[in-house]
Amino acid sequence: MNKTIVSDIETGKKLYPLVLRELSLYFNNIRQYIASKGISNLGYYFSEESKEKEAEFHNKLQKITGKDITLIESYLDEYNNNWEDLDSAIYCLKIAMPEPKIVEDISKEELFEICEIVKQENHKNNFNCFSGDIEHRFSEYFNDYFEKLLEINLQYLLEDSTNVKI
Repeated sequence: MNKTIVSDIETGKKLYPLVLRELSLYFNNIRQYIASKGISNLGYYFSEESKEKEAEFHNKLQKITGKDITLIESYLDEYNNNWEDLDSAIYCLKIAMPEPKIVEDISKEELFEICEIVKQENHKNNFNCFSGDIEHRFSEYFNDYFEKLLEINLQYLLEDSTNVKI
């Protein structure tokens, strides 16, 4: 697998526990504040203090990941809208992982390897450079990640045939 792709995934795996920790701390602080004041969650959500704490939280995540704040906010908004149905850990991984990007030095073999991963919709059985709980726990996310990675890189290569280096 291409070293840039492996590096990005390894970066996400390293950042994941830091993002998860920050998310847990943030929500624990909200719960403690609400309990100490005897107020409803909705009342706290619209207060000025909550907006300041939310901005601090977003800035921490931006410093940890280097991602654009609007991208982080979009993942958190998605989580906030679906929190009853979804595991917060997947959003931590989405925030921690670098976004799929154009890999200029990708080889034909590496593209085919990504095609196979996407085609079989199960990277953990076909992608031998990883081992660990994160890949197994979040295999659906990684399937989506590789699909987007393939889409971005194929589109880039097809847009201008002079870009093709394979």
